[in-house]
Amino acid sequence: MKLRVCAGLAVVALIVSGCSSPDSDTPGAENSGSGKTAPPTSSAAQTTSPGSSTTPGTPVGGGSITCLEDSVVQDAIGGLTPFMASGWQLDEQGDPCATLAWATARIAGATSSSPETVLFFHDNTYLGTATAEQYAFTTVVDQLPDTVAVSYKWINPGDANANPTGGPALVRYQWNGSSVDMLDQLPPEVLNPPRANPVPSPAPGPAPGPAPAGNVDPATGSVCVENSARDAALASLPPFEGRGWIDGTRSYPCLPLVTFLTRPDGRNMNDDPSYLLFFHDGQYLGMANDVPYPNMSVADSGYDFITIAYRWRVPGDDPVSPGGGPALVRYQWNGSSVETIGAIPVEVTG
Repeated sequence: MKLRVCAGLAVVALIVSGCSSPDSDTPGAENSGSGKTAPPTSSAAQTTSPGSSTTPGTPVGGGSITCLEDSVVQDAIGGLTPFMASGWQLDEQGDPCATLAWATARIAGATSSSPETVLFFHDNTYLGTATAEQYAFTTVVDQLPDTVAVSYKWINPGDANANPTGGPALVRYQWNGSSVDMLDQLPPEVLNPPRANPVPSPAPGPAPGPAPAGNVDPATGSVCVENSARDAALASLPPFEGRGWIDGTRSYPCLPLVTFLTRPDGRNMNDDPSYLLFFHDGQYLGMANDVPYPNMSVADSGYDFITIAYRWRVPGDDPVSPGGGPALVRYQWNGSSVETIGAIPVEVTG
C-alpha cells in the first residue's frame, strides 16, 4: 500500500453537497457548477512513509480532526460491492489527518485497465465513494487539507487497453463542513466511454421468426434454446483449418442471455480459438467477435450477463501460458440487445 500526501491544488467556491445512492447512474458527489476558480498554483507531490509522526485515531491541531485509522479504511473497502465477482483491496492512501482524507481501491488481480474507486473520509469516518460507478484509469493527483483532485482518463477507439489517449480530466472534491462537494463535471467520455468493440450484427441470413410457443422455463420466463438452434448457429460459422465448431462452454439454455463459447471440433488445446455466441428467447442473435480469438475463457456469468477473460501471448511465453492479461469484457442483455461493457484489447484483435 502506498501513502501519499499531495499539495498545490487550486480551490474553488463551494457549490452543492451530497452523494448519490449506490443505485444512481450519476456521480457520487453532485455538482451544479459555479464557474468561479481561484488562480491555480503548483508544487511537486510529496511522498511520506506509513510511519508518520501523527498517530491515526488521535486529534490533530487542538483536537478538531481525528486522524484516519487503517481499520476504518479496510472496513470501508470491505463493504464495497464486488466488481464482476472480484473483491477490492487498498491501492493508495493520502494524508490520514487531512480534513478530507482519501484512499483508492482496486479489484484483486487488477490490470492497468481495471476499474478503481476513490473513497473519502472525514474525522475518522467513512463518507462514501467519489462516484456511484467505478471507472478505469482513475488516479488521485493532488490534495489540500479539505480538497482532493482526481484525474480521469478513457480509452478511445484504436487505443491499446493499457494506454488510454482520452483525457486527463481533473475533477475536484471538497469538504464543505458537512459533506463533499463535487466541483467539476465528469466528462461524458468517462460516463459513456466510446465503444471500441461493439457487438457485431448477426451474420446475414433470414430474419428470425417469432419465438416458438412453449419451451418456456417458468423459473426464468425465457424461451429455452433448442439443440437445433445451437447446431444451426455453429454450422453458420466459417470452418477453422477445415474443422467445424462445437460448444465448449455453455450457459443454462433458458436464461434471458444464453451464451456458447465455441471451440474447433476434434481439438482440445489450451490456445484453441473461440467464438462467443449469443441467444435470447431461443433465437440466435450473433457473436461477440467477428474472428475467433485464442485464450478466451469465462470469468463470470449470471442471469443476463457473461464476463469473458481475454489473454494474449507476450515475448517469452510458452504456448499454453499466455502472460498478457487478463482483460475482462462483460456482455449484458439490456432488454432489447447485448451491450458490451469494456473493450477487447488491441493485443487480442491485432
